[in-house]
Amino acid sequence: MLLAQQAPVAARRLRHRRRWRASRLASKRSPFTTHAPLPDARNCSWKTLTQKLDHFGSLSTTFDQRLCLYAGFASTVTRVLLYVGNESPVEEYVNNTGLMWEYASTRPGTLLVWAEHRYEAQSTPKTTGMRQCLSFCTLEQALADYAIVIQKLRSVYGQVPVVAIGGSYGGMLAAWFRLKYPASVNGAITASAPIWGLPLCHPPLNGGAIATARAFGKAGGSDHCARNLRGAFPLMSEIGKTPTGRTFLSERFRLCPGTIGSDADAGLRLAKAVQGVFFDVAEGDYPFASTYITSAVGPGNYALPAWPARAACADLLDSLVDVTEDRVTVDGVSISVDWDTTSSSFFPTASLSDLESLPNLAKLLQGALGAWSVWCNVTGHLQCFDPSRCDSSNGDAPWLSHETHRLSDGHVDGVEAARHRVDGVDATLKQRTPPFATTTASETCTTQYDGGPASAWEPVVCNDNLNLVNYLHQGESDGLYWPPNHPRGETLEDALGPVGTVGAGCPNPPGLAGYPATSDPWSQWLDAYFGGKSLEGYANIIFSNGLLDPWSSAGVYDDMSVIEPGAYAGPWLRNVSSRNDVSALILPLGAHHLDLMFSDDDDPPEAPYARRVEYAAIDRWTS
Repeated sequence: MLLAQQAPVAARRLRHRRRWRASRLASKRSPFTTHAPLPDARNCSWKTLTQKLDHFGSLSTTFDQRLCLYAGFASTVTRVLLYVGNESPVEEYVNNTGLMWEYASTRPGTLLVWAEHRYEAQSTPKTTGMRQCLSFCTLEQALADYAIVIQKLRSVYGQVPVVAIGGSYGGMLAAWFRLKYPASVNGAITASAPIWGLPLCHPPLNGGAIATARAFGKAGGSDHCARNLRGAFPLMSEIGKTPTGRTFLSERFRLCPGTIGSDADAGLRLAKAVQGVFFDVAEGDYPFASTYITSAVGPGNYALPAWPARAACADLLDSLVDVTEDRVTVDGVSISVDWDTTSSSFFPTASLSDLESLPNLAKLLQGALGAWSVWCNVTGHLQCFDPSRCDSSNGDAPWLSHETHRLSDGHVDGVEAARHRVDGVDATLKQRTPPFATTTASETCTTQYDGGPASAWEPVVCNDNLNLVNYLHQGESDGLYWPPNHPRGETLEDALGPVGTVGAGCPNPPGLAGYPATSDPWSQWLDAYFGGKSLEGYANIIFSNGLLDPWSSAGVYDDMSVIEPGAYAGPWLRNVSSRNDVSALILPLGAHHLDLMFSDDDDPPEAPYARRVEYAAIDRWTS
């Protein structure tokens, strides 16, 4: 029940990796004393709330949902900010959601609450002996959990106003919570929430690639970088067709012995490996050093540098290559490009000395290695690189689909792998679990579900058919990636099948049960339940997006020209519905929910502006 005290944090062994800014000291922009330690999960009063496992049926089973409460700014509670937890242990959001801490420090009477998502970390039910134990981890059940949290808080503190806050999947939950439970929550700050990424919302299929190219291009602060990389990839593919070329590439990219392979596709695989990390770098393109993305989906508790996309582009700022749709030229040597294939009269017969005599080619490949290293050698400890071990954060290019088990050997492009039903779960919102070797035929779970990092994500994706498609395509017209990962002219219907197509459901992990036997790649239920792109019913919501973040391409805007290629020069605050107080905040130099992070002295000017707008909205909704 509410207010049941948990053991102190120090007495527990937390299995997740803590994520935060590399610096845990307050900036000059912070309302806290400059250089004072920032608040984090150690400041929490940890409580548990007993929740029904099934809010919509007669099942009597319960579980304990973990909450962090901080009342240090509220001698008398006059408002509540509730973070609706998403697919990580709730400490991650306590440690990083500086917006809540900073707002409350300037608004006496504000109670801060972070609620952990069901089936995540220590909010996981006991599953051994339970029938269909995985079936209860859904969006609908999670939203009902948060409604009960507010009900219990109001039973203690009275009918205080509540504002929901969330980023990424948590931002989706915050928006949908306001839509479905308007009596529970007075407004919502929804940051980097890709709710328009569902198939029937018809987002731009290359939207993620366009945003990533923006981070690596002039709009992100690096002239010529994206174009240079776009030219490097077909050159690498062509060079790698010969033994001499593979030797050259192995040397230039410091590859571990034997890892490039001995076939004509070796250069192409290497090109895919290098560009496979760019999604995550763009997502984490913060103006401060941070472990937030690397610990979530990458190599661990190692901080990306400040502005990591700019760091990746450090050796690619000069124009080194000419690129057109069908030709790439470097040092006067050209290759022809036909969609996803290359040809050349020079490279098939070039000697090692011929290749070494091309100065811009050398600079180009050195720059590509530097771009790759920002992610793959974030530790700085690697002596050599293995393309099969770092072709993205988890072994494949980013992908989210209704199919969630992984069989990739690391040499298959992530989207292509998904087309062959080999999957990768969205590498930007969660961390994958090991592949499932078997499934259980029983409907009764015979083992305990592991509440490890991102343990709630897979069940939600599988049960609700949460399928985002705004990054299905790359390599055609984004100005960064090559080769295209899809056939010419492919439509969403070509990729998913006609609306109504039925796919296989997720395989149940060993000893567990509850996933549906079939799946819907078009996410028709979520479209019907939440209304697709209709904003009828939404009120008192801010949708914020940073345009360097690949997920911004599935955000909510009044005008979709906001996410077109190149730099954005429009207003930072856009009115979506003045009647219902719905706005879109645009952060041209923002990465993944930058506005929710603690203030930093190096923030781009739109970040403190966004926070001021969000503060004013919370004041308005809770007055």
